[in-house]
Amino acid sequence: MKLIELMIDGEVQLALTEQVGADLWVSSKGWSYKIKNFGVNRPKSKKKSLVGNGAITAPMPGQILKILVNNGEEVTEGQALFIVEAMKMEHTLKAPYEGKVSNLNFKAGDSVNSTDVILKIEAKKENAKKNKK
Repeated sequence: MKLIELMIDGEVQLALTEQVGADLWVSSKGWSYKIKNFGVNRPKSKKKSLVGNGAITAPMPGQILKILVNNGEEVTEGQALFIVEAMKMEHTLKAPYEGKVSNLNFKAGDSVNSTDVILKIEAKKENAKKNKK
């Protein structure tokens, strides 16, 4: 079990988490919740923040501090895309490969959930086949 802090309706609550098989359970204030994965495009590792359709999401609920790219901008692998503050830490999300930014859905100051697609990267044609594997 791991002790974590949750922010619920502006109130910090302590909770315990435990991985049971493929399920993550969170217990707080006498209640237990099974966290379900809805198949949202999430990073497979810290290096890769893009899966399938090019959607890039926040690592966890938080607030966008800075958007470092614009719609239509060409980005290179490893280029910083945006910075999110979550759990009192700053997370810089980077492009996992070359491509073009599209569907920029948020601006600095916006609150986001881990299921929100912040932006998409349209892979260059030579990268598209490689990244679908």
